[in-house]
Amino acid sequence: MADVRSPFTGSLPTQGRGIFRDIRRSLERENPVKDIRVRFAARSSLLATLGGMGPNRNIDLELLDSNRETVLAFSRRIGNRPERIEINNLAPDTYYLRASLKRGRRSRFRLQIATTPLVDTGNTPSRARFVSLSSEPTTLTEFVGAEDRSDFYAFTLGAPGFPSNRLTVSLTGVDGHLLGGNVSVRLRDGLLNPVGTPRQTRGQGGLQFTEPLAAGTYFLEIAPADPKRDQATYRLTLTNTAIFDSAGNTPAAARPITLNETPSLFREFIGIGDQTDYYQVTLPKSTFNLTLTGPNGNLLRGPITVRLRDQLNTVIETRTTLENGGGTTIVNRPLDAGTYFIQLSTSNRDVDYGLLMSATPAAVPPAEA
Repeated sequence: MADVRSPFTGSLPTQGRGIFRDIRRSLERENPVKDIRVRFAARSSLLATLGGMGPNRNIDLELLDSNRETVLAFSRRIGNRPERIEINNLAPDTYYLRASLKRGRRSRFRLQIATTPLVDTGNTPSRARFVSLSSEPTTLTEFVGAEDRSDFYAFTLGAPGFPSNRLTVSLTGVDGHLLGGNVSVRLRDGLLNPVGTPRQTRGQGGLQFTEPLAAGTYFLEIAPADPKRDQATYRLTLTNTAIFDSAGNTPAAARPITLNETPSLFREFIGIGDQTDYYQVTLPKSTFNLTLTGPNGNLLRGPITVRLRDQLNTVIETRTTLENGGGTTIVNRPLDAGTYFIQLSTSNRDVDYGLLMSATPAAVPPAEA
């Protein structure tokens, strides 16, 4: 909603669907500047066009802040060509459109002003703006400050076979500009419980982080760090990477694998939404070897416990990785013929691993003559 006034036109009624105003006035050398006040009570778009100058006349058009000190946008075309200012995301505030005579002793002009309130992101979880996320970035532009102290976004993650996700959140200024103030970011689950660590921008450079999440509904809250001092028009970019689970979470859902003397490598994720992986293998009498590291032989991001179980689900061997991210091994473990389960579990939220396994069948003694 907007209110447009000048000393020459009076006040305009505030309208929920925006306003349009056609102002016809003149400038002269003795009074070469006229300011028209534009007040936004909600985040809005603005389109202002200035024309109708006579031959050999030139009038510039500028948009200034509430103090009439900073030029926020301008149109300064040569000659009597029409001037145009269009801004799609103005925060609630008072602004001034300034017409300035640059050529000619006197000139009439016609100023047309159109404003449109923009859909504002909800200020509570119940009025949150729902967004659909995927591996392609979703970008949103909004404002928070004294007049709009919080923005809530809601989204749902998860699909069959994809119990875990990595949400990447990036918050910056708009069009390469810095943020106008410090902004806090909080992630909440469907019951509004905090998820992860609250973040806050330091200075005006923005922030970026990735949070592992189980399938479910979540809320992202954006707010000024200090509502009395901080305000910012921000660009929020959200990207979700869904993580496929190829190894089941129970012995009954275990991933069946085949092993021989040539090591086989399995790369997987365990963490939030998928904290246990099971593999199932049926072997003749064999010597079993296992090496667990990060997915590319690097360090792990969290501890993993490995349990080797027999077909009765009895644990016959246990290993736990090192706290510093180092892996673990099972070396030359003799196994009788039968079915076995390899179980990996973690209490960490986000661990990728590489599991290298082999089973060398025992030599068959030659038949007696």
